[in-house]
Amino acid sequence: MSNLEIVTGAGPVGSAVALQLAEQGINVRLLTRSGSGPEHPLIDRRRVDVSDSEALRSVSEGATAIYTASTPPTTQPIGSGNSRRPRRLCSTQPHPSEPSWSSPKASTPTTPTP
Repeated sequence: MSNLEIVTGAGPVGSAVALQLAEQGINVRLLTRSGSGPEHPLIDRRRVDVSDSEALRSVSEGATAIYTASTPPTTQPIGSGNSRRPRRLCSTQPHPSEPSWSSPKASTPTTPTP
């Protein structure tokens, strides 16, 4: 495969990314624990444990990009207080629970000092 790109995870996000890439004519290797995922002539579905770095390195050889859309397995029970809250990576509007990165406007005009 020439223009090969890797997608890990076949949930809603991983499946959508894999299909969008394939519809653009890009060869996709979709890596999941079960080998599942959407069917498309340009999608090569593989059963791979992506937490195994050697296995991931092997199936990623020759790839030009890797898209990570998988959730690592956890040994912590749900509600144990050790859950990870998902974060948005890009947005045009701030979320009320996230810190604001904008600085307040200056109350008086500033002029450069020599």
